[in-house]
Amino acid sequence: PGLETLRKFRTLAIDMNGNHFACWILNPDGNPVGQPATFELDLTNKTAGQRDALLRHTISRILRYAQDNGCLSISIENLNFACESEGRESTQTSKRLRRIITGMPTAQFRDRLVAMAHASSVYVVAVDPAYTSRWAKEHWATFLQERGKKTPRVSVTGHHAAAVVIGRRAYGHRAR
Repeated sequence: PGLETLRKFRTLAIDMNGNHFACWILNPDGNPVGQPATFELDLTNKTAGQRDALLRHTISRILRYAQDNGCLSISIENLNFACESEGRESTQTSKRLRRIITGMPTAQFRDRLVAMAHASSVYVVAVDPAYTSRWAKEHWATFLQERGKKTPRVSVTGHHAAAVVIGRRAYGHRAR
């Protein structure tokens, strides 16, 4: 289906981080639904085979979660670090950020997610990653943390707020 068709249904927005995926389901109005979800992914000190198995298992859990909650699509940042002037190779990128980026299997995650989502009839929407965390902190973090205080078991992080911004972008909404 086209993007306009996908925008009529819920999406699972994902903020990819070094050791976990922060997720939140959004409705077509761009509002978060229910509580946030976090899928841990610790790939440190693992063999290549173990990392691949853990990545596949985590993607399977994410897809099952999306389907169980009526999401027709998954929205993620278009983190394409293949271009030499971006991400890992940039001389302006901080050492800390480079260390985090090299620890993330972005290309492998993207390729596996697309293939596994296709088999599950879930669609992947990649959005522009520019200022996602900044706008999340500025426009959503406080509101979502106040919302999380009403349910003490739920821990709402800035990464969950970034997932909301990612989902809103997939719907064509502004961050605010």
